[in-house]
Amino acid sequence: MNDLLIVGAYINCPEMEQIVYDGLVQLSPHFDIALVAHTPASERIQKLVKYFIYDARNEIMYKDIGTVYWGNYENFYYEMHPTGTRGYHSFAMYRSLTNAVKLLSAEYDSFTYIEGDSLYSQEDIAKLKTFKTIANENNKQAYFVLYGNLLSTMFFYSKMDFVKKAFLMFKNSDEFLERCRAVGSYGDLENYLYMSAHHQNLLDEIHIIKGDGMPSMFPTSKIDLNRNNGKGSSEITPYVFEIMKVENTNEIAVLYLNHSSESLVEHYPFYVDDEFIKNFPATHHMSTFKIYPKNNKFILTLGKNKFSFDKDHILSESSKSFIRYK
Repeated sequence: MNDLLIVGAYINCPEMEQIVYDGLVQLSPHFDIALVAHTPASERIQKLVKYFIYDARNEIMYKDIGTVYWGNYENFYYEMHPTGTRGYHSFAMYRSLTNAVKLLSAEYDSFTYIEGDSLYSQEDIAKLKTFKTIANENNKQAYFVLYGNLLSTMFFYSKMDFVKKAFLMFKNSDEFLERCRAVGSYGDLENYLYMSAHHQNLLDEIHIIKGDGMPSMFPTSKIDLNRNNGKGSSEITPYVFEIMKVENTNEIAVLYLNHSSESLVEHYPFYVDDEFIKNFPATHHMSTFKIYPKNNKFILTLGKNKFSFDKDHILSESSKSFIRYK
């Protein structure tokens, strides 16, 4: 029996079906694969996996945003304080994962998890298999990459029983949200996993790799292609792009964070209104710089995406987001 690999997928277009298929072709000789999805899978995909677990309930939760995003880099520190309401796929994703855990716990004592929109090289498939070895050698129950207060779900390893103990099981999204409130999570799945383990003092049972500033763990693979292919009703942005005030000034600055390892383009041209400013690299780039729009209301263009801003609002006391240069 091979080790178990749980693959999460959302196959919503022909391009994604091809990506998932190509990825499974590479992975299937090395793992017993359980594909978990909220969308149907083609016959050719089903033939590549040992288990296909389909759950039609793709439950999206809507709740007020009540969190602060922050980052600390060599030359700058930032805080983002978003407001409004956001849709979360957290519970739907977690239910897909726990469907496999509940179904397969009698046959497997542990698993590795990856997102299905990735194409792993043979070299990096071998690296995926080391997660279990590293965790066991260090007497740990799981292996995760940590970003701030997020345990990444792009790829990780865990004992079946540890998932049940550290993250629990839920019948519905109401139970999940109640648990989020109890542990102080704002609802994103990766934040929930961290806060739930932290709440129970179980982080020490995880072999943690700190991901901030770390180069790609899988340099010869194509990771997170769903965010990078621009397919769907609108262009999907694989980057964080924000405008915020420079702390304790009346100036504003651009924040651009891109951790992608793969892109179909080399760069994104950046304009302030109609004035070309620079090209942003499409992969592995983090930077910030001040901009000086001529009008109070202005438009920024990054690649194919346009963003409208109001300088007075950015600088107002009600806007809490800021950049601090070191």
